[in-house]
Amino acid sequence: MRKIPRPLRTAIQYQPMMSPAGTDSGRLRCRGTIGDDFTFGRVRLAAAAFARIERRRGNAPAIFIAGDTRFFSEDFARAAACAIEAEGVHAILADRYAPRAAVSFEIRRRHLAGGIYVTGGSRPAEQSGLKFLDRDGSDDRALESEILDLAESLPESLGEPGAAEPAGLEAFDPSVYYLDRLGEQVRFATIRRAGLRLIFDAMHGAAAGWLDRLVAKRGVPVEVLHGNRDVLFQGSSPSPVAAHLKSLAHAVRAGGKTLGFGISGDGTRFAMLDSEGRFLTPGQLVALLYDFLVETRGWRLDAARSVATSHFVDAVASQHGLSTVKTPGGFRHFAPALLGERVALAGDADGRLAIRGHVPESDAILGALLAAEMVAERGPLEAQLETLFRRIGREFWPVRCDVPMDDAARERLAQLLESDSREFLERQVVRVDRMDGWEIEFEDGSWLLVRPARGPHVEIHAEAASHDVATRLAKETERWMLN
Repeated sequence: MRKIPRPLRTAIQYQPMMSPAGTDSGRLRCRGTIGDDFTFGRVRLAAAAFARIERRRGNAPAIFIAGDTRFFSEDFARAAACAIEAEGVHAILADRYAPRAAVSFEIRRRHLAGGIYVTGGSRPAEQSGLKFLDRDGSDDRALESEILDLAESLPESLGEPGAAEPAGLEAFDPSVYYLDRLGEQVRFATIRRAGLRLIFDAMHGAAAGWLDRLVAKRGVPVEVLHGNRDVLFQGSSPSPVAAHLKSLAHAVRAGGKTLGFGISGDGTRFAMLDSEGRFLTPGQLVALLYDFLVETRGWRLDAARSVATSHFVDAVASQHGLSTVKTPGGFRHFAPALLGERVALAGDADGRLAIRGHVPESDAILGALLAAEMVAERGPLEAQLETLFRRIGREFWPVRCDVPMDDAARERLAQLLESDSREFLERQVVRVDRMDGWEIEFEDGSWLLVRPARGPHVEIHAEAASHDVATRLAKETERWMLN
């Protein structure tokens, strides 16, 4: 296979998925630093290649394009739309920034060939990327081949922001149908009756003006923090972790009967704070929501979780006479179970959540609103957690730490983790799983996972019946790794 010359390289990846019809599908994406790796020329080149692939498949393809609030997102989206139209494929351009789930919803609602979403996810402000939603199963080799062919034949003007635009480019507001759908899935009357007040930290991201608009329209008081567009995200990254949500925690503690949540820049990840400003871990929240949906919606369906996600989810499923679908990390692995209506929800350890009957993508807006309904119905999050622990007869406290490691150290670690030792850190090992990294479970039910990350570090996930024990297990594992 020919390689793309370095000046044209755009970190293209292929991620298998499943189409609604059950056929293999994929998600292609490229990303980089804005103005360096991620440029107008590369956006147009990749979009044109994607359009050619879709055009060959026929059936009057149409592609939906949208972006988040990052620097130049709307310009990159328009550049992609123009390149697609130039290839004879109909492009539909969102007329505003949008959360990623809204893009997926519109593609499915209109039965489009696919879509392109301009986003940097939860990464720092200087990075952006393209996510290609492909429902028919092309792969990176096909896209790379198209890019090579296009690079040799297309004019240089393809990469210029001021290149000619087609007349009559279709613009569309994706918020109307999407918000109507969310209104059908959440019981807002329950939230209103409870007198619950919501505080929403939009983190300057794409969920701003979407969630608050939906909630206010249905008579629920909501306060918005950081709802303005700031392409620098206040010098941080739009990731809903405790270090980035300090102002939200302060507002919740001062607000009385309130519930706070923060949503990532692309609308895929969320975090919840109780009335004292305390965080629930993502795994605990997934377990609580799963129990709530099984009991209130009557969904006698399994749950799906990633390897790194709390075993609390498994315990809740077991108590209901159900089971858990376990997958490697990466939300794409949940798609077959979601599209096949096999699970009530799918969640991971990074605050992503998907619900049956919606889209096979994480939707933080829907997840946050269902959590608000759950609090309105069942009371404070901390009390719910204690009640569910008592029902199950055990507590679950997950922790995570990231250990910086260079490539050589990661390679040595990978060799060490090939061992099938029945003892680790003076604890008896009862189970080893290499589905995604190295997961081991101990006699007392505690477990840990050592998992390589995309960046120059390795993730450690640990869980035990107390936060102190889980933290100690993670720290001992970190010392073992570094030594």
